[in-house]
Amino acid sequence: MLFVIIVTRNLSSYEFGVWGNMGDLLAYFTLVAYMMPFWSKRFLARGYSEAAKTGVVTNLLICAPMLASYAIFLPSILAILGVREDYLLAYMLISFQIPETYVISAFESILHIKRPQGMGYGLLVYETFKLAAAYVLVFHLGLGLLGAVYAVIMAYGVQILFYFTLIREYLLMGKVRWSYVREWVKGSFLNLYEATGGRIYAIPLIMLFAYGGGAARAFYGAARTVAGIIGYSSSLALGLYPRLLVKADSKDASTVLNTVLMFALPMAAGAIALSDSYMVLLNPIYEAARPILIILSIQTLFLSLSSVFDQIVLGVEGFDGGARISLLDISKSRAFKLFSLPYVFSALTIPSTFVALAFYGENPLNSAMAISFILAVSDIAQFYIKYKLVEGCLKLEISNYSIIKFVFSCLIMTIILLILPHPTTIRNALVMTAFGALIYLSILYAIDKETRKLVFQILNKIK
Repeated sequence: MLFVIIVTRNLSSYEFGVWGNMGDLLAYFTLVAYMMPFWSKRFLARGYSEAAKTGVVTNLLICAPMLASYAIFLPSILAILGVREDYLLAYMLISFQIPETYVISAFESILHIKRPQGMGYGLLVYETFKLAAAYVLVFHLGLGLLGAVYAVIMAYGVQILFYFTLIREYLLMGKVRWSYVREWVKGSFLNLYEATGGRIYAIPLIMLFAYGGGAARAFYGAARTVAGIIGYSSSLALGLYPRLLVKADSKDASTVLNTVLMFALPMAAGAIALSDSYMVLLNPIYEAARPILIILSIQTLFLSLSSVFDQIVLGVEGFDGGARISLLDISKSRAFKLFSLPYVFSALTIPSTFVALAFYGENPLNSAMAISFILAVSDIAQFYIKYKLVEGCLKLEISNYSIIKFVFSCLIMTIILLILPHPTTIRNALVMTAFGALIYLSILYAIDKETRKLVFQILNKIK
């Protein structure tokens, strides 16, 4: 968030909209970056150690044609989107993020199984370096949008080097097993199906930029920046997926879901309560986007919980047991149903987006608000369907009493935050955020035995 504060305070609303659009566009050329790592991760969890090196090499080979495609189609894409020529260099520079994304996804597939905590440290390294680079390039040197792009590219490079130090021993094991790749290619139909569905589902954001303008995408992007922080709560579930691949245990799944809810709920409530402060911090021109942040905060809460459901469904599937992949088994699996959801809901969200932009296209704020609402309703509906899918494979044991305690603590925290004056400076906003967290955790610590147990476990781990 500090990084985005630097960016939003040194870029115009149109440039920040371009920044968001670059990320949307990049996703279409990195949509297969997670295809091979999906399978190498599952093979590695089941004891096939050479899957680590094989996954990295294969992902690098896949990256080459995607990078070439970006270079070939970029001029036509920019012409269709109506992007001004003076932003061509920035769009060209983000092509460096394509190979970086493919390398990071391959490295993280190894870390996720062998050292999942390394992904957390990697995120810390990436964000810290990105912030420092942006402070120099954007704030001090005044490079604007190009400075932000340079900062991200360099931060990804540092993250890759850090990951390499953690996994180099696994990259030296054995040789590249092309027999594994043949099986992964057979199963890649599932990954392409997932990736394509995800990109179709993201078309409303492309439409928002194309028809609502850069300012509309900027309003959405600013609110998404704050709401996206709530999504970090789902990283508490990183260890669940590899654990379920080894043994499907409903107790593990229930514990992780309970922990994610414990943190995601107050983070969403805090973002809503202090929504005016957070939007002003980014830039006073985004204060009007407060309703968008409220909508996206609720959406991200459900997305965080949905991500746990995704891991449960994928973790208990056994269609690749014995290093053999059956397309028939895949087509009958719950994973296939899970990956079909974006297609189903895209058939609803894309026409709805078209209608909304027809009404509000000339009003950037209303356009962004309408698209936010459409996507939020869609994601909440998918949350319910995913929950039903999970019920078919694992019985979750979530205590209603625990949920009541979480909600009660959130309500007290939210009421106090709403009553107190809302800060407009970074330092005071951080203090108020910490104060809200302290209220929530203090109440929960006093009334919930599991929270007290968790605190002692954390303290022991730190020791």
